Amino acid sequence: MGLQEIVNEIRKDSSAESENVIRQAEAEAEKIRSEKKTQLEVRYKALREAADVEFKRLRQKLMAKAELDAQREVQQCESDMIEKLITDIQKSILETLRKDRGRYVRYLVRAVKDSVSFFEGGKSGISFSREDEGLFESVKNESGAKLELLPASRISAGAVLISGNTYIDHSLETVFEKMRQDFVRIIVEEKGK
Repeated sequence: MGLQEIVNEIRKDSSAESENVIRQAEAEAEKIRSEKKTQLEVRYKALREAADVEFKRLRQKLMAKAELDAQREVQQCESDMIEKLITDIQKSILETLRKDRGRYVRYLVRAVKDSVSFFEGGKSGISFSREDEGLFESVKNESGAKLELLPASRISAGAVLISGNTYIDHSLETVFEKMRQDFVRIIVEEKGK
């Protein structure tokens, strides 16, 4: 065997060994790639599942908030409608009362008589709204009470009676406030029909 043959043999062995090393390296690289791919798929699946859970939680939270906001808005609208209706009823009653002066004076006379019985004699002061101050003489004469006209009150109608440190409020605002729950109950019952 000559030198050239030895060199060719070494090259042949070397080439075969190189190809073998390259094949092993490629197989090892493919194995690592496959493991990494599997790890990434597992990790991606876990992240996707966590994101789906978080998305569902946020969606439920937003839906619950939207539903709650809608319920509050409906309740506020209903409350506003009831308040407007009560205000309209109060205005209507006041207009009806003022149109029938005799009936209105009789209401005020009853209020005076009911109040004076709580006071311990002497003069009582009475305060009307600015619009109703002209009714003082009629109320005083028809009630037979010792009344003194006091400055006008900030009430829409009715009267406030005062004796010493005691006062009794017969303003329509107070009467309506005492009846408010009845108004609301009637309105809600009507709405439900």
